[in-house]
Amino acid sequence: MSVKTTSSLTADFVRFDTDIFMAAVKASSIASVLERVDTANDDIDLWWDVALIAADQTTFDALVGAHGLLCTKRKKIRDINAATDAIAAASGIEYPTSSGVHYSLSSTARQKWLGVEAGKADLSYPFDINSIDGMASVSIVGSTEAHTFFLTALGTYQAHLDSGTVLQTTVRDATTIAAVEAVDPYDRS
Repeated sequence: MSVKTTSSLTADFVRFDTDIFMAAVKASSIASVLERVDTANDDIDLWWDVALIAADQTTFDALVGAHGLLCTKRKKIRDINAATDAIAAASGIEYPTSSGVHYSLSSTARQKWLGVEAGKADLSYPFDINSIDGMASVSIVGSTEAHTFFLTALGTYQAHLDSGTVLQTTVRDATTIAAVEAVDPYDRS
């Protein structure tokens, strides 16, 4: 007779990478009593040959806890990366410095600025770049200014990445799911 265990996993399935978790279960001391695994409807059901004894349940609970923390950390780091890109895109590059005029720093814009840097010797000057709000533009008159604009963009984006790295370090160092979930991906204070 099989015994089904789902209570620890069903509610937290969104945190789980099933393949990684199952590899951990299969490598553990409880693998010998695992009969089958069913995954459907965002649930993971484990069927055991026999009811888990207290020691096996402790092992299982430890695997669930460790895997839940790891998956929560991975998700939070993805959230931090997405927030970093969103913050960079929303704030853009202030150019010239202290002018109050901002130019795009979206993923597409960063690719364009890299192209400008790579091809600055072959570009036709002057060319204009419109501000994020479309209310201003800057005229790039030569390769030196194109290079300065690129370095401003690169420095601004690196500052956003650095602020995200601080949050990622906090997540990596966290020892509980609650501590990971307390990190706000948009808080760059």
